[in-house]
Amino acid sequence: MKKIAVQTKHKKRLADTFTPVGIFLKLRNKFKNSVILESADYHGKEHGYSHIACDPVASIIINSDTVVQTFPDGTTETFMLNHRKDAVKVLMDFASKFQWERKAEQAPMANGLFGHIAYDAVQYFEDIDIQAQNANTQLPSIVYFVYRYVVAINHFKDEMYLYEHHYEGQKIENQGLSELEMLLDMPHYATSSFTLQGNETSNVTDEQMRENIQTCINHCLRGDVFQIVPSRRFSQAFEGDDF
Repeated sequence: MKKIAVQTKHKKRLADTFTPVGIFLKLRNKFKNSVILESADYHGKEHGYSHIACDPVASIIINSDTVVQTFPDGTTETFMLNHRKDAVKVLMDFASKFQWERKAEQAPMANGLFGHIAYDAVQYFEDIDIQAQNANTQLPSIVYFVYRYVVAINHFKDEMYLYEHHYEGQKIENQGLSELEMLLDMPHYATSSFTLQGNETSNVTDEQMRENIQTCINHCLRGDVFQIVPSRRFSQAFEGDDF
């Protein structure tokens, strides 16, 4: 397996005048597929970090037993899983391709893969078949990106770490950390309006939901299960910024 060498530059700044959401709003219009992971624990040293990652250079998507991988040199690999439970190994193999530098002063998630594993991905870990969903609501089961820039905020110390990762084979088209700082130091970020269109709709009526709840109660009373969480999907048309 060919390894991809990664060189890292970083800079530390004060973060007392920044918020994770404010940083994300400044970066998302410049860089597609930016992501924010906001900490809710500002009292502990270990978990008091928020992360914003932007400018993806590689990715892996696993959905319907199809794997699509992109790499920093612009190449793409697409193949089918031989077995569903191979998905974990494929994901681990993809992650292990990257050889990141380890800095002495580094946030817990200064690099690595950022993404999600959806509920339906359980079929890649257990012997469970998931029924086909409506194409309008279906999400890829496993999606992870490798990013060029990572901003890590230490809420415990009000410090911010800026990381730029340069991947072997990647073409550099901007000024790196200096451009990132310029974007962060902008006094304002672009905003747009948000207006609702029409009424809220659901895939289940109120009466159907009450019937579902009663069915759940009956199963609990019989002792089939001790807990069931019924749910219904709501949707709302709108115009403007969904964030």
